[in-house]
Amino acid sequence: VGPGDAQRAYAALDVFVVPREDTQACRLATPLEPVEAMALGRPVVASDLPALRELLGGGDAGVMVPPGDAETLAKALDRVQGDAELRRTLAEAGRTEVAAQRTWPRIAATYRELYRVLRENRREN
Repeated sequence: VGPGDAQRAYAALDVFVVPREDTQACRLATPLEPVEAMALGRPVVASDLPALRELLGGGDAGVMVPPGDAETLAKALDRVQGDAELRRTLAEAGRTEVAAQRTWPRIAATYRELYRVLRENRREN
């Protein structure tokens, strides 16, 4: 879908859900869609896997549930859906996390630092 359609779709959501299985790909790959949802102020409920935990600021910017546990996922969705203050808090935490960690300038700074460290380590060896 185009950017305008995507924004309208996110705006229609009360909660953005990222249910993932505990596979190597899901443990390592960070999907972009939750970042977009967070930037647009949508609370996120996601499977508790390393890539998603890191994306959600260690779990502070979203609700984490065990991967593959449909019952716990449903309970988490009920909890978030039924609690307007929790949705507001998660939405704000998500926007803050994206602004602090997921902008192009921040990503570029992270890579600059990584390459600096790698360059220094290469010189030492």
